[in-house]
Amino acid sequence: MRSVLALVLLLVSSACFPLIPVGPFSTDLHFHPVDGGAPLPGRINVHFGWQSATVVVTLPDGGAFQGEFDVKAPAPDREMAPAWDRVFGQGYFDAKVLGSPQHVRVALKGPEGREMKAEFHSLRRPEGGVSISEGVAVDAQGRVFKMGQ
Repeated sequence: MRSVLALVLLLVSSACFPLIPVGPFSTDLHFHPVDGGAPLPGRINVHFGWQSATVVVTLPDGGAFQGEFDVKAPAPDREMAPAWDRVFGQGYFDAKVLGSPQHVRVALKGPEGREMKAEFHSLRRPEGGVSISEGVAVDAQGRVFKMGQ
């Protein structure tokens, strides 16, 4: 029994054992345009696979944006830092998002060739317990959205 436990610990600590989050995950999501306008409601579904996760955002008109990200990839670069700071305030990306262990970027492709980049990260509630997710998105026209409930 000890040798089995030691082997599992060795595999986990050496990153040879893939991290498989519990899934799928699904929740309502709104895209709040930063420059004004009505929020665009949608539903996000995340399906976790062996080494990747598929994100599908379904809009009320039935259109869907879909993309995939590697669950073991390093955190994204600073490309979308200006969007985070614009949505949440100057310095937010450096203070809260940069270095977050659950920070991912996904390129979403939609109907009629529409594209959008989205970033999410999770943080713990101050009182503990369940984590909450925040996100931003930028479409091909450069419009910035806050993603949330």
